[in-house]
Amino acid sequence: MGGVAEYAALLAAGLAAAGRDVHVLCPDSPQPVRAQFTVHPELGDFSPARLRRCGELLDQSPAPRYIQLQWVPHGYGRRAMNIEFCRWIRERVRRHGDLLDLMVHEPGYELFRSWKTAVPAIVHRAMLRILLDAARCVRVSTTAWIARLQPLTTRALPFEWAPIPSLVPAAAAPDAVSRIRARYGSPLTGYFGPYHEPYASLLAPVLERLPGPVLLIGRGGDRFAGPSSRVAATGSLPLADLSCHIAACDVMLHLYPDGVDTRRSTAMASLAHGRALVTTEGRFTESVWRESGAVMLVPPGHPDAAAAAVIRLLEDEPERLRLGEAARRLHAGRFDIVHTVRSICESS
Repeated sequence: MGGVAEYAALLAAGLAAAGRDVHVLCPDSPQPVRAQFTVHPELGDFSPARLRRCGELLDQSPAPRYIQLQWVPHGYGRRAMNIEFCRWIRERVRRHGDLLDLMVHEPGYELFRSWKTAVPAIVHRAMLRILLDAARCVRVSTTAWIARLQPLTTRALPFEWAPIPSLVPAAAAPDAVSRIRARYGSPLTGYFGPYHEPYASLLAPVLERLPGPVLLIGRGGDRFAGPSSRVAATGSLPLADLSCHIAACDVMLHLYPDGVDTRRSTAMASLAHGRALVTTEGRFTESVWRESGAVMLVPPGHPDAAAAAVIRLLEDEPERLRLGEAARRLHAGRFDIVHTVRSICESS
């Protein structure tokens, strides 16, 4: 489940640190050993037999049992249309007395967006109706999801905004940061985010307009790196190296077709590392991004504006430092996982 799995591990560690007995049910994919909580790789292919086994594991714990379901439809098998899993969750609530907190990372495909996704979009709505029928509260990664979810239930459910925090611990070693800057040059512009479409079409024209050096961080950036040293790519990096490369950049660039929002963990990583950040403002962008004064916003699909914003920050060190400190405070004060952990603990 990619970033959702990383978020779940971060949340589980936070809840365990708060004194909760945490058990994580997950598929058979290899997981690192976590000393803080117990991992049960029993979900497998989400078959009825696997769900029965998971039910037996849940019944071994005393009631009340609080289920923190991390929802993205593509994470539960059956080609993202596993209605039976949703029914099983509802039965756990109705027959076994479990309490369900639903965390919606992504609600699923939008209706009428494409004929290719019409059937999955209908099924995703049906799956959410079942889960909303069982939930006691709903958390959303971005406020944009609330309008998508409310029409799917007649219940007076509480909806809570629970931003996705940085999934890259800010633990950059100063010596490593210095070596990176010496290797690539400075002032250094970094990009950290997806490299596939539609992001690639936003990134390519901005790269053409930026002065060097530019560092493309993470897997996939090599397709944009040329033989010259102006644009370089790191490839896939372990978390510690990822932190060092983000910290080595003077300005971070994040381009999203629908605008930055609080489910974008790549942008959150730059905030947590105190980097000056240039990003896009679109239909999903919450007001906090503009009101905080912690980022520089540009419209998506306007490469001249994005490049000009980056160049302005590269040339204005006081403003760059101000934005970086504001970014760090914004993440700590509004987006850090401690806020979601506190909310869960207060309600259970």
